[in-house]
Amino acid sequence: MPLIEVSLINIVKKQVKFKLFSYPSIWLWLVSTQLFGIVLSVAVNNSVNSSDREFMTTINMYDSAFLIIMTFIWIVVATIFHAIATTKQIDFTFITTRLSQFISTILYLVLLAAIGAITAYLGSSLIILILKIIHDGMQFSTQFTFLDHVVNVTGMFGYLLVLSGVAYLAVSLYQLNRFLLPGLLVLYGLVINLSTVYYFENPIIQLFLFFEEETSIILFILKVMGVTGILFVAAWMTTRNREVV
Repeated sequence: MPLIEVSLINIVKKQVKFKLFSYPSIWLWLVSTQLFGIVLSVAVNNSVNSSDREFMTTINMYDSAFLIIMTFIWIVVATIFHAIATTKQIDFTFITTRLSQFISTILYLVLLAAIGAITAYLGSSLIILILKIIHDGMQFSTQFTFLDHVVNVTGMFGYLLVLSGVAYLAVSLYQLNRFLLPGLLVLYGLVINLSTVYYFENPIIQLFLFFEEETSIILFILKVMGVTGILFVAAWMTTRNREVV
């Protein structure tokens, strides 16, 4: 048994390394989408004007919302790309078991989410630097502790991981049955319509608030682990008996 476990661990390590370095287009997408998000974040602002008898003050407010949105889009596209048939064919020329393929995929997606979170947070610092160059004399709030940085990166990582889990499960359901995912989308549309009639909350909004309203970083991490665990287990249940292609 120990020999089998060591063998599985070694196989998974090789597979994760293989996936990280075999798909350079994913990293190109990451750079491209985040640069586009940075440009939008710098270009778009909300202005507030105030004046008295002698002076007029204009306040321009910038944020990294576009950078975050583009990173969210990237993680979804990267996850779908990894789950398509071409990727699976490449995997199974190297992977020996369905279990090792699944474990390496999960670890790979976790690494993608971590890299996306770190680069997005660094990108937000680049936005501030660009604005300082463009608007000489502009004042910025820099009152962030090390813990604040850790919390922000962790929060970004959590959202990216959940989105990745949703995308991976969606592709797994589509590959299991092409009519299953559209059927679930239709069902969700019916739920949305019922929510407007019977005045209950949108399930997607409830899921968002489930994470957004959490004030404890420990509980937030536990929530992310719980939700992503359910998503990945569901994906495993739909793919474990599928034939190797």
